[in-house]
Amino acid sequence: METESTGCQGKQAMENRMRDPRVLSSRALTDRPNPIINRQPSIINSRAFTLIELLVVIAILAMLMTLLFPALQGVRKRANAVVCQARLREVGLVLALYAQENNGILPHYYGSAVDPTQITSRPPFDNNPKLALCPSAARPLPGKQVPWGGPFAAYPAEVSIGDYQVGYTWPESLLHWRSYGLNRWTASIPSSKGMAVSSRAPAWGTQDVRGGSNIPVILDCTWEVVHPYNHDGPPPYEGHIVEHQMSTVCIDRHQGGINAAFLDWSVRKVDLKELWTLKWGSAFDTAGPWTRAGGVLPEDWPQWMRKYKDY
Repeated sequence: METESTGCQGKQAMENRMRDPRVLSSRALTDRPNPIINRQPSIINSRAFTLIELLVVIAILAMLMTLLFPALQGVRKRANAVVCQARLREVGLVLALYAQENNGILPHYYGSAVDPTQITSRPPFDNNPKLALCPSAARPLPGKQVPWGGPFAAYPAEVSIGDYQVGYTWPESLLHWRSYGLNRWTASIPSSKGMAVSSRAPAWGTQDVRGGSNIPVILDCTWEVVHPYNHDGPPPYEGHIVEHQMSTVCIDRHQGGINAAFLDWSVRKVDLKELWTLKWGSAFDTAGPWTRAGGVLPEDWPQWMRKYKDY
């Protein structure tokens, strides 16, 4: 009887043990079939990037750089334009001081010790030749030796077409390179050359004239001087240079235009088609054939200039 009671108690204890969750969990683990591939713990840090994740990150960075690069280029161009205007303002200040000390007369163009085309190679610019260079055109044309510059290239100082044709040792110092030019119609002409200094002459000769804010003096240029006429046509392509004509300043150096210092000694940007509306000389017609007032049509302009604002 006692043995039978003990057996019942053992059977009851076994059933209770089998109902224990911890025992059930243990059995589930031991009864699981063995996998075909035995997965061993990896020694690689599970928090590290996988190759695919790394490639995705690189692709995203490349896309961001593609989007940001034009914006960065635009910032650089605007910064160059600001520096360019500051340098033109300093050059204009030298001319203004000269005029102030000479009863308003601007420097002579012929045979003068203060030739305005050489103004940027004299004090104080000889100690800082960068003042004669636009930062967007501070170096010569690569691989070429020509006496003119380009939209983004400087020209060699004091080199004529004749010098170029007979051979010339190209200057290496920045002192002999420039990217600004003079409006020759603003220079005074001595009476020894047969033309008195007067506002009635083609050249202004003096700063004491009306409308100085529309008369350019020093400006972005591919040649040392420019004296355009209102009938000068635009260049058929950018960089096509005709000596002294409008093409020497019709260059897209600063996002659709150039910078210029004017006879009231202000400095501003000039759009390309606006060039034909400036009062270059006393006889220059600001309503000439290449202006809207003169009847020019958008399709009259070369293909490369049709995107610019009309004037």
